[in-house]
Amino acid sequence: MADTLQLRGGSTAQCIANVPAAKEVWVDTSLNTLRIGDGAQAGGHLIQPAVINYAGNPNGNVAGVAGVSPPSVVWDSTDNLFWVCTTGGIASAAVWKSIAPALVGDTGSGGAAGIAPAPAAGDAAANKVLGAGGAWVISPVKGFFFKSDSTTPAFSVTGAGTISVKAGTIVEVAGLLIPFTAQTAVVMPSLTLGTDYSIYGCTDGTIRADASFTAPSGYTTANIRQIGGFHYAPGGNAAAMAGGNTTPAINPYSVWDLKWKPKALDPRGLTLVANTFWRAIYLFNTTADASGASRYGLPIASGSALPKVPAMFGGNGSTTYGTFDRWTAAEALGAYGLRLPTLDEFMLGAYGTTEESSLSADPVTTGLSGGTYTSKWGVIQSTGCYWEWARDFGGPYSAASWAQTISNRGQFYEMPNAGVLGGNFGSGADSGSRASHWGTAASSSNGTLGARGCCDHVILV
Repeated sequence: MADTLQLRGGSTAQCIANVPAAKEVWVDTSLNTLRIGDGAQAGGHLIQPAVINYAGNPNGNVAGVAGVSPPSVVWDSTDNLFWVCTTGGIASAAVWKSIAPALVGDTGSGGAAGIAPAPAAGDAAANKVLGAGGAWVISPVKGFFFKSDSTTPAFSVTGAGTISVKAGTIVEVAGLLIPFTAQTAVVMPSLTLGTDYSIYGCTDGTIRADASFTAPSGYTTANIRQIGGFHYAPGGNAAAMAGGNTTPAINPYSVWDLKWKPKALDPRGLTLVANTFWRAIYLFNTTADASGASRYGLPIASGSALPKVPAMFGGNGSTTYGTFDRWTAAEALGAYGLRLPTLDEFMLGAYGTTEESSLSADPVTTGLSGGTYTSKWGVIQSTGCYWEWARDFGGPYSAASWAQTISNRGQFYEMPNAGVLGGNFGSGADSGSRASHWGTAASSSNGTLGARGCCDHVILV
């Protein structure tokens, strides 16, 4: 039978109440470890594991030794932190302090440093950051967009095909603040006339334009943010009352940003008139649901080229309206957040066109076909192409009896005529920015009557 070696020992309290002799070994039965005496130190020197493993807070649960080198240390596998014994004793008496206590947030008088709480699932996707209150909160910079001048767009057109972001603009992109301390050129793609471009801030610190309104080429929605845009027109705006030109260029009045934009949800194909309201650059087309309400190179909607019914008003992608009367035009534009212009809005928007002149033939499509009747603001085919339905009514009244509206949506009694504005192809000197005709019934629909929308201007500070 093997020999048994039995050493002197006792509980922690018993050991530290005595002084073991030099090189004497005692057994601490509370901690299940050894103590080595030096003839001077009460309780001797504790031989303990480098780390005691325990799942949770050791206070009240684990015995420990303090005041010796080294003191007892516990690894808390539940909270993933270390505890050190500051007051030795049995499990119920030992006092443990976490080496890195939990973070205490500020409640008005300051907090305390410590281990941050673990983020929850989805916090990263929500761009949450650790707040001063000690909890994960949505980043205060999320959605941040600052420009030094709120009365102008954040971008300056610097050439026919170039544009820059102004100095002092700051953009949040994917949780990062991207400052532009100096005027910075927008990285441009190869431009196509009659096309709208979106401007993006990117996490790599660049700012770039792209015809995609989702993300620029080579980037994803995770590392970009759309912050503005512009229209690259097929011709330049009118510098005088002469109708513009046929040299493709960025329309400076089409530039928009997150705080300087049209009220309509889709800013494409719109231009700002006199810093007051936005006007469609192009006449309304026949396929607005698929293409947008103001687009280049598309068939112009009229009584001879009927537009498709927007999905908002029950359209199925193929059914067209039966007529393009004044009521129908207003409804169709309304599907895109646009309205018919008043006489005053029309006159302002058409300023700069070639006055007392018109096209000789139907232009058929939106653009510069047949001649330049572009306004100062870049409204193309602004006069002398198609009469445009007005928001206003006036002129002779209908008969003093009830009459049915188009599509049988209620009747009218002594209704004035609807205004049509600008002149149509073939009308020659009758056309112009102040041309109007008040002898057209709202129910009229023919190949010379078109429409063009407008909407309010939005400035956010």
